[in-house]
Amino acid sequence: KPVKTTFSDQARPCPQDHVNRQFVAECPNALFVS
Repeated sequence: KPVKTTFSDQARPCPQDHVNRQFVAECPNALFVS
């Protein structure tokens, strides 16, 4: 298969995070599982 690369349109704004995800660990070396 040939390699296909996606080029993003920098003129368009990025979509907002509607679920307010916060990927922050409570302490170092903590495992975050959802």
